[in-house]
Amino acid sequence: MTTVNSMATQATAQYDWLATSAKAAAKAVKRRDKGIARAARHADAVVKDWQERALDRLRLFIDEREGAPFLAEEFVRWARFKVPAPPDKRAFGSVIQRAVKSGWIVKAGYAPASSSNQSPKCLWRGANAS
Repeated sequence: MTTVNSMATQATAQYDWLATSAKAAAKAVKRRDKGIARAARHADAVVKDWQERALDRLRLFIDEREGAPFLAEEFVRWARFKVPAPPDKRAFGSVIQRAVKSGWIVKAGYAPASSSNQSPKCLWRGANAS
């Protein structure tokens, strides 16, 4: 028979787990953003104005897609002959983040990505696409 005390204990344990999970997720986001920023700074140090050049190429890529959704890895493949390769591919994350913050692209769902063993990754599309 389930008692009020056992239900309270279960609820407390569940709350503790959720709080711990939220803290872990927040820390993971900070680590991700720190790694992306470090990679972007390094790319700019190695290739003058790398981020700006990659951002310009992303705008062209978005226009060429004509509203079709895309994975970041598709942009990275497309850009490989159009912008110098950064020392660390995580630098492309800064380009995607800047495009989101600038309102150029929006999330359009998820799709399996070859770059991560078919794990789901964000699909993006130009913000002006319908």
